[in-house]
Amino acid sequence: MKLIDTDILIDLSHDLLQAEQFIENLMYKGKTPAISAVTRMELVQGCRTKTELKWTIELLKEFKQIHFSESISQKAVELIEKYKLSHGLLIPDAIIAATAISLNSELYSRNIRHFKMIKEITVINPY
Repeated sequence: MKLIDTDILIDLSHDLLQAEQFIENLMYKGKTPAISAVTRMELVQGCRTKTELKWTIELLKEFKQIHFSESISQKAVELIEKYKLSHGLLIPDAIIAATAISLNSELYSRNIRHFKMIKEITVINPY
């Protein structure tokens, strides 16, 4: 499973060709792209109109959504306690990182700096 960070889907919503090609390539190879539930919330929160909300909800049907579990929650708390002061780790990024750790998945993100201090995950900038 391949975990996709929010920024990639924002690029997709802005019709960025590289994002479209990256997601299409994953699906073509039979890889199920997954997102954290926090990514869904971030994308919905960013909608400004009912049309954008409808489009976003339709887009997200293409992704496996990973809901919070006790282990994801515990790991996110651990990451915040460890990296908030030293690296400015934010709650959504901690949850996304904890999700990647719990899935033993690579994380695809253009914001590598948000996660670089977390040695338990591999973060890949896909384009």
